[in-house]
Amino acid sequence: MDSLGHQRARLGRLTGVTALVLAAIFVVSIVLGPGNVIHGNVDSQTALVYVAQHGRAIALLGLADGMINTLFGILIVLLIAVAGANGILSRVADVSAGAAAAIQWTHAGMLYALAELAHRGGADAGVLALFTLGSTMDDADGIVIPVAMACAGWLLLQSGRVPAFVAWLTIAVAAIGAALNVFGAAGGPDLGPVTVATAWIWLLGTGITLVIKPVWGGQHADASAPAAA
Repeated sequence: MDSLGHQRARLGRLTGVTALVLAAIFVVSIVLGPGNVIHGNVDSQTALVYVAQHGRAIALLGLADGMINTLFGILIVLLIAVAGANGILSRVADVSAGAAAAIQWTHAGMLYALAELAHRGGADAGVLALFTLGSTMDDADGIVIPVAMACAGWLLLQSGRVPAFVAWLTIAVAAIGAALNVFGAAGGPDLGPVTVATAWIWLLGTGITLVIKPVWGGQHADASAPAAA
């Protein structure tokens, strides 16, 4: 394998490992974190009692959420590098992934404030306001993440540098996430678990594929042509 081939192999394997690490953190934060309460439909008294008793766990949830979207942004950058893309769609993906990270760190700040206010014995109204923001803000990245994924998926499909099913899976999961977010915003039932499950399948499929075989066929893709199309 030539020098370029070795570079592509390292890049592909790094991308796969990043996806698997993100999948692991994602699962741990869901299983062990307090998100089921923060994002659940609990009454005011339950919320106040929970925040008072689990301030540290809530702060850690904010940190985990921020790290998850930061790793997601890095994964998108790596996927675009795997595709060899350098056009408009790659820039849209980068901006969208950066926005997703910024949104979740803002969300983390709200959770830090929630934990701190409860620890200091702040007014119930303030604690409940931050509790509500902590819950609703978690869905604020529901469009920018699918946009980043859709762009990356299309660029991967055009490049031929990953199996077509990985590219199509990326596009499909992006479409599902966007549709469910719009459906929920329109007053439909909360289908967040579906979004979580499809995202986890995407991370595992992409990660395992690129770790096992980091280099695939395909020509270098100059994304300027597909992006302009």
